[in-house]
Amino acid sequence: MYVTNRSSFLIYLVVLMGFFGGYAHAQITQTTHIAYVYPAGGQTGTSFDVVLGGKGLQKVESIRISGSGVQASFVEHIANYKRKLQEQLRVVKQQKSGSAKQLEKSKERKFGPAPEHEIYSRLEELSAREFQQVAIKFQTKEKVQRNRELDELVILRVNIDPDARPGMRELRLLTRGGGASNPLRFMVNTLPEAREYEPNDLKSPQESHMQTPFIMNGQVMPGDEDRFSFDAIKGQQLVIHVKARELVPYLADAVPGWFQAVVAVHDSKGNEVAYADDFLFNPDPALFFEVPETGIYHITIRDSIYRGREDFVYRVAVGEIPFVTGIFPLGSQINTDPNVTAYGWNLVAPEFRFSTAEQGSSVKRGVLRSNDMISNYVHYEVGQLPESMEKESNDSMDAAQKVDLQSTTNGRVDRPGDVDFYRFQASEGQVIKILITARRLYSPVDSLLRIFDADGQVLAWNDDKSPAGNLTDRTGMLTHTADSELDFTAPGSGTYFVQVSDTQNKGGPTYAYRLTLSKPEPDYELYVTPSAITIPAGSGGAARLHVKRINGFTGPIDIKLPGKSTGFQLSGGRIPAGSDSVPIVLSNRRNVGMGLVPLDLLASAQINGETVTRKAIPADDITQAFITHHLVEADQLSAFVIRNFRKLPSVRLDDSKSTVLFAVKPAQVSLSVGKLPEMISGLIFELEEAPEGVFMETKRDGDSTRLEFTSSETLETRLEGNLVVGVSFEFIPKSKNGKKKPRKISMGVLPAIPYRTQ
Repeated sequence: MYVTNRSSFLIYLVVLMGFFGGYAHAQITQTTHIAYVYPAGGQTGTSFDVVLGGKGLQKVESIRISGSGVQASFVEHIANYKRKLQEQLRVVKQQKSGSAKQLEKSKERKFGPAPEHEIYSRLEELSAREFQQVAIKFQTKEKVQRNRELDELVILRVNIDPDARPGMRELRLLTRGGGASNPLRFMVNTLPEAREYEPNDLKSPQESHMQTPFIMNGQVMPGDEDRFSFDAIKGQQLVIHVKARELVPYLADAVPGWFQAVVAVHDSKGNEVAYADDFLFNPDPALFFEVPETGIYHITIRDSIYRGREDFVYRVAVGEIPFVTGIFPLGSQINTDPNVTAYGWNLVAPEFRFSTAEQGSSVKRGVLRSNDMISNYVHYEVGQLPESMEKESNDSMDAAQKVDLQSTTNGRVDRPGDVDFYRFQASEGQVIKILITARRLYSPVDSLLRIFDADGQVLAWNDDKSPAGNLTDRTGMLTHTADSELDFTAPGSGTYFVQVSDTQNKGGPTYAYRLTLSKPEPDYELYVTPSAITIPAGSGGAARLHVKRINGFTGPIDIKLPGKSTGFQLSGGRIPAGSDSVPIVLSNRRNVGMGLVPLDLLASAQINGETVTRKAIPADDITQAFITHHLVEADQLSAFVIRNFRKLPSVRLDDSKSTVLFAVKPAQVSLSVGKLPEMISGLIFELEEAPEGVFMETKRDGDSTRLEFTSSETLETRLEGNLVVGVSFEFIPKSKNGKKKPRKISMGVLPAIPYRTQ
């Protein structure tokens, strides 16, 4: 690859300026992270306070909640809230003792006054017994050990308009110090809502007694069991649905890598009358409870192995609410108008339609709306090929249903032990991809594919698709796919048979699948992380492209910003052949306005002589259980443009030759650096996320600066991609105590520098 260095591109590196001892300072790396939102939603037409826990939450500039009709405003930031909570526990305990000595001691606060929030103020309202139950959770140092991923809180005031559309939103913080945060899910619903209060491990306090329908919000702490009660009438058909993992998809430092909620229902005598620890393969439990007798019932929620933490957040909906257990068919061809039947509980009108317009990903989601209530989300697919429906009875080879190549058939394993047969024609040597799509659409089918010849001999079979592939098991919420897939090469011309069954011999109306027979065309999907890229005005912000290569596609991919993304420039917008991931840089050269700006990235590749274009899917790279990474899709790709007040020196990439990296001869990139302010002794250039075996040195000769790149002699394979160079400076702020500690301030990144090793 011959490198174009964007050599004449002038980039003005501008830092968001604050004031610390009279000097400018800023930190533009994306360090703002939200670990949880509590409560993670609310009722239409209400206003309430919401707590966000995480790190890097200081200096909130704005709050964004996707969609319309929901507004949020900043109330307070609390650093190391557990330390302040422990002090508040001590103060309240001394005040409750009643002695003059203890009352005087309670006025002594090491960490300042308690924040004005019910987390702290409610402690004063508890009885002595209740206070003791809460205080015991924090009486040892181990239980107040600082977790830097969770110990900052931001309190927001949220207002939801009466006509706000119910459903899932995305909430994110935009901060001056840490950039744009990851998005977390925030639910808008129409049901009355409440939140649990400790202590509620034993008999529920009065404020936790509810009337159906309702939604209860809670947090499970270590060893905690939250308990609340409700009135029910004999014969009511209640749905009890817990959202936990749906709110926080992955936990970086927990096994299992999410809050595995368990829900149980007890009658007034303490007898367990219902229980669920999941729904099918979904770790969020849901159960259908037909009330046996009129009376008071108690719900208990805990983690399956009694873990707990502030980010073990849940929402449990209780009432005669709609819940979809499955749909048929699971999809339809693009731009058609299919009739879909929903199966489940409390469905008033099970027939509905879904949108088949082509918009981004082929897998979409939607809800059923019934009596001003919404169901859980259902997933469906919009396909490109012609579609047909399964016709029973097709339980044997003799009764096999004829299907065409380049088509999708919607079928289902409609009873336990059911098998479906399909027949197709193929020519000798013809390669056919045979694919089941079911589990990816949240169908309970655990599929098994078998291919037979006309004599009934099994020629090929597949249970689960092999995890081979760079992103096969890393995208979305499913950590295991039970869908079958194989590439079948016809040994001769003639008729062949496909058998579809469930490996566990289960079946029913919701056991739907989509069977696709097609030519295995090379293809790809493109993801970009993070979903919000922090860019200082006039500077650059780094992102990363991830390619899911399909059916052996290995070619290069070109990425560009469409015309509507004016004011931004993309560098490094080419993914080399065979590469799965490369960094890119988005730079801002014009004043497009501060704040969150929606963007699109469009990819194109040459496949079999045709240009195949794809829209990049915005996502966030999230760690699960210490080591596994997943790309969780977001609603919109955005740039968070940081405001600026003062310009720092300009840095320009000068003309240079191709950056071919040799082990013995450095490749040079020259820089032109403007005059530095007196407070800056020099700029620091660092290679970010450098490929192993690639190195950079900064060389200065008088006023000239150049970057020298080399590669290791031990490199066994040729490398190709983009180099991202971060720019920073150090200065010594003024200090009242005379201590002069240098501060390192990030200024952004240079345009991406394409390279290859030789």
